[in-house]
Amino acid sequence: MAYVWGFTKGIWYYFDESGKLIQEIDEDKPYKFTFDDVLQFCRKNGIKVNKGYEDTWEYPGNMTATNILRECFEGSCWWRIAYKIPNGVETDEEIIKLDGVTGKVISKERIQGQRYRYG
Repeated sequence: MAYVWGFTKGIWYYFDESGKLIQEIDEDKPYKFTFDDVLQFCRKNGIKVNKGYEDTWEYPGNMTATNILRECFEGSCWWRIAYKIPNGVETDEEIIKLDGVTGKVISKERIQGQRYRYG
C-alpha cells in the first residue's frame, strides 16, 4: 500500500519475469510506533486526518489538508505530520516530527501566515 504524498506501508513483494519471488521488503519494520499510533496521536491532539484523496490545491481544501510522511536517514526513522491551521485569510502550518520507535515528539515547528490568492 502507498499513501498519496506519503510513504509505502506493509510488506512489498518483488518477482522476476517468471513469477519467482526475488525480494520481500517489510516497510514497517523500522517503525515500532506504527501508523495507527500516529493516527491516535493526531486524534488525541486535535489534528484532523481525512480518509481518501483530498485536493490540497483548491480552497478550502488547502486549509485542512494533513500530510503524514515517514522517513529514515542514517539509521534514524521518524514520522512527519504537517497540517494547516486556518487563521482568517491566512493559514499557519505546523510540522511535528515523531520518533519512529518511541513516538516521542522530536520537534515541533509552526510556520506562520501564508496568504491565499484567488484567480
